Amino acid sequence: MAKRTNRVAWVLVWVLAVVVMGGIGALALQLISWNRQQDALADAVWHGDVGALRVLFDRGVTIAAPIPGGYTYLDTAVRFYQSREADLRHAELVRLLLAHGANARAQNAETGETALQTAVLGEHIATAQVLLDAGADPNACPKQRGMTALMGAVRMHHGQSANKQTAFVRSMLAHGAGVNMRSRDGMTVLMHAASGGNPAVVKLLLAHGAAVEATLHEHGRAYTAVDFARAHRNVAVVQMLRQAGAKG
Repeated sequence: MAKRTNRVAWVLVWVLAVVVMGGIGALALQLISWNRQQDALADAVWHGDVGALRVLFDRGVTIAAPIPGGYTYLDTAVRFYQSREADLRHAELVRLLLAHGANARAQNAETGETALQTAVLGEHIATAQVLLDAGADPNACPKQRGMTALMGAVRMHHGQSANKQTAFVRSMLAHGAGVNMRSRDGMTVLMHAASGGNPAVVKLLLAHGAAVEATLHEHGRAYTAVDFARAHRNVAVVQMLRQAGAKG
């Protein structure tokens, strides 16, 4: 009787072991599948492949942990391209990511930067507007870069027209961007705009309460926005600031 009991016990142990090992195997397969899905998701975002991303989401793939390097999916979606056509494509990419759970206010785990800041610094206005409308924080100021998105927006000058720049700055202000914040080096938004040289942007900031007499103390003297405009030979901005009450 005892031998029979032992035999039954061993059979039960063996069956339990098979079940457990089968469960572990299934779990391992699921983990491998999940990792492959995340790799495919990251690859689609990296290459700006809207079609591939849509297919993955239709299959039920979800956004998980940040991409290696601390990048969020949104941060990656706005980082590596230049042309206007690419900007429009990546804006659609960002809309898809946001619709499937991406956080517009998420920050890079290593640098603290947001996707909005990355888009603005790359002068990707269409993509930046999508992020702004989705609730991205216009006043985030990571220590590493030390600038808000508005500070980057008022300095745009490479691939954007003055009118588009002005319209985007207006939108940022409407979304609560702080007009009198300072970058890590002590420069105000108006000082950055005076350096950028778009009179329409400077006028817009002044209309929203930018402090024209704010100073930056450096090398034993106080600098105002006028000094920055003069240093960059932005004559029209110098005149506008003086008309607004600036000295110097």
